[in-house]
Amino acid sequence: MLYDRKIKYLNYYENGERVRGSGFLKTELLKNSFRLELIVKGVRCAGEFAGEVILCGADREETLGKIQLAGGQGEFRYTCHIDAETGGTIGDTDIACGELCGIRIPLGEGREISCIWDGPARVSQPVRPSQTVQAVQPAPASQPSRPSQTVQAVQSAPASQPVRPSQTVQVVQPA
Repeated sequence: MLYDRKIKYLNYYENGERVRGSGFLKTELLKNSFRLELIVKGVRCAGEFAGEVILCGADREETLGKIQLAGGQGEFRYTCHIDAETGGTIGDTDIACGELCGIRIPLGEGREISCIWDGPARVSQPVRPSQTVQAVQPAPASQPSRPSQTVQAVQSAPASQPVRPSQTVQVVQPA
């Protein structure tokens, strides 16, 4: 019998800096059933807000649904059948259960609720606001490289930009 359960804490970020904890998530895989539950609390938002629940996979992110936040709180529950013949993908996404390594809820204006856990690639150390972040993304193995093509693409981004789980992060200390 296949059984996997995770309980993770959600964090609330403003401009890339963690402000506080903002709830938790539970995932459960039992035989052919996948269940996700998000409980969000204590988020600064004016009135009501519907935010996208984005699943983070090995090399992509996909929207699973929307969570309704009112008074800084909200709940989201999702259950689906997992078919081993299709690779065990979650709902209508192309992200498999074993590939799932994070959840994001963008709130706009540099604000986000997220939780990233061990996955194919992860941030090895926290990024401080005064540091520059370089995200290194290897070229897909399915694409042959040409002599004139660089195999790794390096992209610099300000520290306020969130780092995705599909990126390898190299922190460059300011001079």
